[in-house]
Amino acid sequence: MKHPLNESLRTQVLVLPAKYGDCIIVKTFDSQENPFNIVIDGGTPGTFDEVLRKELKLIPTIGIMILTHIDYDHIGGLINM
Repeated sequence: MKHPLNESLRTQVLVLPAKYGDCIIVKTFDSQENPFNIVIDGGTPGTFDEVLRKELKLIPTIGIMILTHIDYDHIGGLINM
């Protein structure tokens, strides 16, 4: 049986390599099926330079940015944004 939702509207969760920290991008859709992106933590400053910058170029906007706590290995990459 085919699922009633559009197959192209799948949510993707990208867990980026962030050394000792965390950096997660959730690519999903809002109720009108528009792209909606969530960034959770940013890893270290090196994470931004090495992987996050490239991923952010592939998404049009960030709907929500979540910082789980202010340790440097979670906030460092967000500061560079």
